[in-house]
Amino acid sequence: MENKELFKWQQQEFIQLNKMTNKQMPQAILLYGEKGIGKKTFAYNWIQSILCGNRNSYGLYCNQCNSCKLFNNLSHPDFFNIGQNEDEVMISVATIRKAIDFISTSSHISKYKLILVEDSSRLNLSAANALLKIMEEPTAHALFVLVSNNINSILPTITSRCFKFQLKKPENAVAIEYLQQQKIDNLTFWLNFSNNCPLIETKLNTEQINLFIKVLSNPNIDDIYIFSSEFDGKTIAFSFILEFFHKWICDLIAYNVTNQIIYFKEYTTNFESLKAKIKVKKIFQLQERLLFLISWDKHSLNYKLQIENFLFQYYNALRS
Repeated sequence: MENKELFKWQQQEFIQLNKMTNKQMPQAILLYGEKGIGKKTFAYNWIQSILCGNRNSYGLYCNQCNSCKLFNNLSHPDFFNIGQNEDEVMISVATIRKAIDFISTSSHISKYKLILVEDSSRLNLSAANALLKIMEEPTAHALFVLVSNNINSILPTITSRCFKFQLKKPENAVAIEYLQQQKIDNLTFWLNFSNNCPLIETKLNTEQINLFIKVLSNPNIDDIYIFSSEFDGKTIAFSFILEFFHKWICDLIAYNVTNQIIYFKEYTTNFESLKAKIKVKKIFQLQERLLFLISWDKHSLNYKLQIENFLFQYYNALRS
C-alpha cells in the first residue's frame, strides 16, 4: 500500500499521538476503531514519520529525505508489513517467523525497526502466540504497530502489551463534505449504511440497492431466486452481501425493541411493516447464522446456495 496523506478528520489525532509518545515510545501501539475511517492510512503516515529523520514541528514526515523516499518506494529496510498479502486468508506463523528474522538484526538507517500488523484479527492462534512471544522479549529497537476494527478479536495477552489509541469517525458534516468531494451517488444511503464512516466502497448502484431492499422487505420465493441469480457471491463479494444482511437484521431487531434504526434510516416504513410479522427469537437465530457465515466468508463455500438458504430461512421466519 502506498502512503496517503492524512484525512482531514485525522490531523488532530495524529498530533495527539505524537505528543503522547514523544517522551517515551511504547514497545507496541494498537490503533483501533470502526471500519472505514482510515486506520491504515493513519498507521502508514505515523510509521513514515517515526522512520523519517527530518520531521516537522507537528511530527509529520518530510517526504524528502532518504528514509521517506525508501518508504514511498515500499523498500524501507527498517519496515516490515505483516498481513499485506491479501491472498493469505489468515496470517500464518511462517509470516511471523519472517518478522522475527527481521527484528533480529539492528536497524539500518532509522532509530527503530517497525513491524506493522495491518489487520490483527487475521492472526491465527499459532501466529498470535508467536507474535506474543516476540512482543514479550523484544529487541530494544523493535516497535510494533497493530491495526484492528475490533479490539476484542485480538488475544488479551497481546492487547495488554500495547499502548491503545482509538481512532474516531468524523463528525457528520465532515463525512458529508468528504463524500461530496468523491462524487458518491446515493450519498445519504451509503453514509447511513456505513454508520458515518466515510471511506465507503459503494458496490451497488440504485437498481441493485432496490433489489436488496425488496427481497428483505417483502420476500417471496420468486424474488429469492431472482436475487441469488443477480448476486451469487462472486460479482458482488459474498462478504459484502453478508454485511448488508447482517446490518438489516440488526436494524430489524433494534426497531422491534427500541424503535431505533442505525443503518437503513430511509426505510422506516419497511421496518414498520415487518415489525408485526417478526418473531424476535427467530430473528436472533438468523443473526447467529449470519455471524457464523461471516466467520467463514473467505473459505470455499457455495455462495449462491448459502445466500438462498439464508433468504429462505428469513422468509420462513416472517411467515410463521
